[in-house]
Amino acid sequence: MPIMFLSAAEGTFDQAAKDEIAEKLTDLGAECERLARTPFIRSTTYLHFCDLPAGDIYHGGKRATAKIATLLVNALEGGFDATAKEVFMERATKILGDASGQSGRVPAYVIFRDVSNISLGLFGGTATLKDLREPDPDAKPI
Repeated sequence: MPIMFLSAAEGTFDQAAKDEIAEKLTDLGAECERLARTPFIRSTTYLHFCDLPAGDIYHGGKRATAKIATLLVNALEGGFDATAKEVFMERATKILGDASGQSGRVPAYVIFRDVSNISLGLFGGTATLKDLREPDPDAKPI
């Protein structure tokens, strides 16, 4: 149930690319975090696109000219082990590169924030990996 924030300059991703990225990162997150493949669990994965004015992105102390993206992935501690994080980083970077017309060394940062279950609330309570890997089969999507 990753909650993701993708920051990039306005125009880096058009609406069709955003739709494709959302589908692919949702699937990738569920696969790497080993979540149940139910409509409810799928609906708990969020992706927020944060389009920034191009003049507001810098690297090396200068305005960025490359299509730089930063993907922050918040997930429950233990959801992604080291291998899953590496797989996610590699495949997410390719997804972002493809969606922005880039190949080779894609300037995309993927950052994981592991969140304890006591620090992540859902529906007024806390969530656990067990809840996400063995959900109520009758739970309705959000």
